Amino acid sequence: MKNKGSQIRSRNYGFTLVELLVVISIIALLLAILMPALQKARGQGQSIVCAAHERQYGLAVVLFANDHGDRFIPYADKSAYSMFNPALETSWINRLAIYIGGKVISASDTQAVKKEKSDFNTNTKFRRCPTGKAWMGVVYGAQAMCNVDAPFLTVQGSSPVVGDDWGTGFKHSAIRHPAEWIIFIDTATGWGMYTPTNWGFVTRDDSGDGIPDGNPSVGQPYNGAAPRVHSEGCNIVLADGHAKRMTFRTFQDPLNNMWKGRPGLPVR
Repeated sequence: MKNKGSQIRSRNYGFTLVELLVVISIIALLLAILMPALQKARGQGQSIVCAAHERQYGLAVVLFANDHGDRFIPYADKSAYSMFNPALETSWINRLAIYIGGKVISASDTQAVKKEKSDFNTNTKFRRCPTGKAWMGVVYGAQAMCNVDAPFLTVQGSSPVVGDDWGTGFKHSAIRHPAEWIIFIDTATGWGMYTPTNWGFVTRDDSGDGIPDGNPSVGQPYNGAAPRVHSEGCNIVLADGHAKRMTFRTFQDPLNNMWKGRPGLPVR
């Protein structure tokens, strides 16, 4: 015959189905409350890491100028230039590799070795956004239409385009307001975005908010940029080497200081 006391003790050690469902409901409620905050914190952390990586390239541009007679780094040499496939040795990605722990390409390397090194430099973690949704790219304009607001491709005279070789470039110290001149930005493909100074935000509205944010001639949303990758904003790098956040609203404004600089040309 079973003892009543042992029966009572055995019942106290377990959960009823109702109690278990209550516990599960409480856990689900806590997760629903905490998840948005956790996701926001994760997004902020990714943005900080992204900016830190991009800052390495900003500092590399400054160091390049120090090592090359104060010259601003060009996009690539004209002698072997193609917009989306610049000469391996002369592209900005490979010229800056020495400053960020990348693989330096030597003229004596075989073509296969050059490609292997270039692929490594192109796909380095410093260019890939931690979100997995963007790459750091340059700000440029069209080959024949850009001006001093597009530092990587501009007209002859006050730009990287000097004479017949795009490998020379203007003096970095000639930039009037380096802390207000964008050189890098989060992009969709990793190559770059077309500045609205030259390819104006006219009829394209990829955000659907009624405000133009791209040019239909470019063929990519936001002129190739990824301006909403970090909580309705993105990271940019300025010519003085520092990185900062640009809100999507600021990105949409083609007259803001980040695109136009202060009144007057940004290059002396």
